[in-house]
Amino acid sequence: MWSQATFGRAGLRLGLLVLVGCGDGGGEPQASAGQEPSAASTAALDPETARLAEQGEQLFSSNACMSCHTIGYGKLTGPDLQGVTERRSPEWVIAMITHPDSMTQYDAQAKQLLAEHNGVQMPNLNLSAEQARALHAYIQRESQKARP
Repeated sequence: MWSQATFGRAGLRLGLLVLVGCGDGGGEPQASAGQEPSAASTAALDPETARLAEQGEQLFSSNACMSCHTIGYGKLTGPDLQGVTERRSPEWVIAMITHPDSMTQYDAQAKQLLAEHNGVQMPNLNLSAEQARALHAYIQRESQKARP
């Protein structure tokens, strides 16, 4: 888990980091943090996650996430998010949503994604941890749906 200190002088505020908590951090994020998905990411959605997914759906539309990302319909400017909640830990996904600029500086997997997408940096939309949790829940829910 990462604390605000992890991201240095970027002036990043983690706000209410309900899901991931605040670790003692220090230093750079470790690449291995994104490699271990939680068991919860593959389970059926509980009522709280379903509620968050509804909020996440609105955020996905209103923050123009869909102009760069799809969930199960292929790559656009950014990666297709289908299954990201199974491939990456909730902490990694939330950090990527809330601090994409710092992640692409310090995290090996985020750096690789940046290179694979022609160096197009995901903008930092200054979303709160709660908003990021909602987006995570929405991506999780949509990833479970069958796609053509």
